[in-house]
Amino acid sequence: MAARSPAEYEEDHVLHQPAGYDAELWALVAPLRAAVAAQGITYGQLSYRLGLHRSRVSRALSGRVLPARDRVLQLARILGVDEAAVALQWDRAAAKMRDPGARREARVAGGAPPSRLASHKDVMNALRDLLQDRGISQRELERRNSDLCRSTVGAMLRCSRGASRSQVTAIVFACDVHGAAADAWEAAWEQYCRPDLVERQRRSDACLKRTAVPLRDLYRW
Repeated sequence: MAARSPAEYEEDHVLHQPAGYDAELWALVAPLRAAVAAQGITYGQLSYRLGLHRSRVSRALSGRVLPARDRVLQLARILGVDEAAVALQWDRAAAKMRDPGARREARVAGGAPPSRLASHKDVMNALRDLLQDRGISQRELERRNSDLCRSTVGAMLRCSRGASRSQVTAIVFACDVHGAAADAWEAAWEQYCRPDLVERQRRSDACLKRTAVPLRDLYRW
């Protein structure tokens, strides 16, 4: 498959703005995120070049907060994105974020799963990315909700065990994801995780049936 150009990545990211994100903030980070994806650069590599912790780079490109102007222009320079266009969009986003209500909505917005999911594993990977994006460790997750035991969540995210609707919902809620974005996670669970649970139960029942001791043998002396 031919490599996609940065322009194609940018178009894809803009067209698939996650549910709940502020349009001005997303328009600011979309070309930067597109360039990162197109060039195969990791956030770790960017953080090294910027002299920042990886979490700060992730936050700057999250589309939920307004990054510092000089920082976003530095990112544009490193990634080869049009600095003038980025500066102009930063001004638009900054004007929007002067509204306290808009800032508050932007901070808790989004968090919807990616639009292109094809399996239970994809949903679990997306959940792991959500936790990473929100800076929430499995230890912190358990602190926020004692029902989300670290060992259980770890096995679930590794696909070693199935994921119930209540577990996925609890993780999404702990990540401050609400509204349409939370509904999208429920829809993803229904489409990909419920069938996985059904199949796991089917295999478990089949295994029990194969290994069950016939009733007549229980009373054989």
